Amino acid sequence: MFRYSIARMIVLLLYFTLCSACGKPAPQPDSGTADTGETGSRASDINYLGGQTIGGDTEAKPEEYRSPMMSGDPPPTRLNWAPSVGVAVRSAEQQNKYKIIVWFTSKDCIDCMTIEQEIFKDSEVLANSKNWIFVRMDCDNDPDQCNYYLAGASPPAFAFLDQRGQKYRQHIGMLTTEEFVYMLKTWW
Repeated sequence: MFRYSIARMIVLLLYFTLCSACGKPAPQPDSGTADTGETGSRASDINYLGGQTIGGDTEAKPEEYRSPMMSGDPPPTRLNWAPSVGVAVRSAEQQNKYKIIVWFTSKDCIDCMTIEQEIFKDSEVLANSKNWIFVRMDCDNDPDQCNYYLAGASPPAFAFLDQRGQKYRQHIGMLTTEEFVYMLKTWW
């Protein structure tokens, strides 16, 4: 019993250290479980690890996707990704928008990692992103869709789609933050 308590305290200490390191609040223990020692493992609990939300009902359902442009809120702190091109097209039709960007990536693409870590997190990119619906397409998992839009080219790549899902422009290869901001401002 005593060893279990020490092990549990160590696990909780590590957990709260991770929560504070990423700047996210740690979930509070459930008040109804004081005697059992459990912290509440309901599906609605939200756990944070490295800034990523894990568990709970935090995933937007495809039919509930709504672009941040419609909310009138300040610029987002991260890009808002639609789960698929089909959902993005339906959202564009419902919101009367003309702007969809499909980001083609793969797990072995070094330039893709650089774009995701640096360009997609840039404050100017985020400020100009609320006019777009973004879709991330993994070419390892869906090579047919990638070939359809890229005609055999490989990531990193961007396809700019109209409201009907038809490609009207693309960019293949690495780019700078300034180039991507220019695309966000002018390629619609």
